[in-house]
Amino acid sequence: MAKRLVVTLLGTMTAAAPMTVFTAAPMPFDQWSVNNGTITAQCTTGVTCSTSPLQAPGMLQREINASDGKFIQSVITNANATGTASTLSFSSESFVRQGWTSADSVNGTPTVPGESNLITSAGSVSGIALKQTITDGAALVNQGPFNLTTLIHTGWADDSTNRTVEIKQHNDSNLPGVQWANDFWFAQNVNAAGNQTGVAWDIGQLGINLRFYDPLKAVENMPNDVMRFDRRRRAGDLNPGRLGGGVTGGSGSTSTIPAFTAGGDAQVTWFGQYYTGAEGQTSMGYQSYDNLNDTVPGTRTWNKEDAPGRPYSWDNMFGVMPTMPFPPPSGGGN
Repeated sequence: MAKRLVVTLLGTMTAAAPMTVFTAAPMPFDQWSVNNGTITAQCTTGVTCSTSPLQAPGMLQREINASDGKFIQSVITNANATGTASTLSFSSESFVRQGWTSADSVNGTPTVPGESNLITSAGSVSGIALKQTITDGAALVNQGPFNLTTLIHTGWADDSTNRTVEIKQHNDSNLPGVQWANDFWFAQNVNAAGNQTGVAWDIGQLGINLRFYDPLKAVENMPNDVMRFDRRRRAGDLNPGRLGGGVTGGSGSTSTIPAFTAGGDAQVTWFGQYYTGAEGQTSMGYQSYDNLNDTVPGTRTWNKEDAPGRPYSWDNMFGVMPTMPFPPPSGGGN
C-alpha cells in the first residue's frame, strides 16, 4: 500500500497549485501523543486551542485560533494506537484554514492583521498543511522497516520556508550478514499559477555482501563486497548554486565540478563498488555531472580499480556527500 501511495502522490502533486502565499501552519506538527486510541494534543505559545475537541478512537479534531486566522487541526492514527507520532505505524496530521465570515471583514476588506491583500472568496483561503507518516516493519520476509513521510503545504501554508511537496522514503533489510537499503527523497515548489518553480530529488541504494544471497557465492566466504549508487538533481528555486564544502578531485582524478549557477537544472551521478575476486579485492568508481539546461553531454570520470570510497568531487549544493561504509581496499580513502 505504501509504495502505491508514492506513485499516486507523484502523479498528482503538480495539480496541487497553491493560491496566494500567506503564512505557515499555526503550530508545529507532532505536538500530540496517543494512549490506547485516545489522543492528547498540546497547545503551543502564540495560539489558543479549543478545550472541547471532537474525539473518537484514533481521531481528534479541534479549532486553533492564531493571529492570522482560525484553523481546524485534524489528527488521525490507528484506533488502538499508543505512542507519539514518530513511534506509530501510521499518523496523519493536517491544518485547514477556516473560511471568512462577515465578522472577519469590514466592507469586504479582511480585518486580520497583515493580510489586507486577501479577498473573501473561498479560493483565497484554500490550502492545507499536512504531514503523513507510514512505517511498516514487517511487510515482507527478510525486509526491514519501510518508512514513508509526506509533507504538503499548499495555499496559505505554502510560504518561503516550506516546500509545496516533500516525500521521504526509506527501506532496508534485516538479514544477518547481508545489508541493503533504498532511499528516495523528492521536493517540489509550485507557484500561485500552478507552475513548478523548483524540483529536487535524491535516489540512493546501498548493498553490502549481497552475494551471500547466492548459496554458491556464499561458500566462497568473500565478505565486505559493497556497492553504492546515488543520483541527485537540483533545479529552479531548489537549486542554490555552488556552495562549496565538498571535495574537489583527489585520488589521481581530474574530475571537477561544473560552474552550476543558482536556479539552473543540475544533476550528479555516482556509483562505487568494492569487489572480491580470485586475485583479491579491488574498488571501482564512476561519476558524472550534467547541466540539464543544455544539450551538451555530461562529464564522465571512472576507475576500473583503485577508486576512492566516495565521489571524485563534490559540492554541498547536492546535500551531504555519500560515502562507502568503510575505506576501499586500495587505501584510496573515503
